[in-house]
Amino acid sequence: MNFHMRQCHEKAGFKRNEGEVDLVLVDDKNFKPVWGVEIKWSNRYFTKPEELKSLINFCETNNLKSAVITSIDQIGMKEILGLKFTFLPSSIYAYNIGEITLKKKTNN
Repeated sequence: MNFHMRQCHEKAGFKRNEGEVDLVLVDDKNFKPVWGVEIKWSNRYFTKPEELKSLINFCETNNLKSAVITSIDQIGMKEILGLKFTFLPSSIYAYNIGEITLKKKTNN
């Protein structure tokens, strides 16, 4: 993943004492986060989104209104503290990333 992050210059992790977020898109012009994704291999957070403290902190700190969280097989949206969390199965998220990556490579 570090190679991919260096290669694309658009995805980076967010890590602070308060926690971390797995994937972050950073705006090239002002170097501020545009979105965040938390990768989970669990359905736990679909029923307990309030436990995503690092993600909540990240969204609040960066004035983001929404984020994506992967799960084993849960699909849906949850709202907590004014934040909209979209849950997708990890398999669907991985498929989408793979498809986007292949399209970018074949178009270049």
